[in-house]
Amino acid sequence: MKSFWKKEKPRATNDPAAAPLVEIYSKPECHLCEVAKAQLLKLREKVPFELHEVDISKDESLLRRYGERIPLIFINRHLVAKYFIDESRLLKQLKKYSNG
Repeated sequence: MKSFWKKEKPRATNDPAAAPLVEIYSKPECHLCEVAKAQLLKLREKVPFELHEVDISKDESLLRRYGERIPLIFINRHLVAKYFIDESRLLKQLKKYSNG
């Protein structure tokens, strides 16, 4: 199955017109993470935002810190959801962190 998920480092920007940066902290073989990723991809069709996945299994300190307490969703470095995504709440948060 082809992945449409971008695994790239976030771009640093001070441009207020830039789309919000959404990060998901996850790891392989995490069912809740896969569900959250699918929800984020669907939401991105409604509201533009940059996606970045952080695989905590590749960073020992993140793995120790978060372990099984994933997925975590951040918008512009602010934690907005954990374990599950409430779509209406996340849309409100995206609007809050976007310009417009």
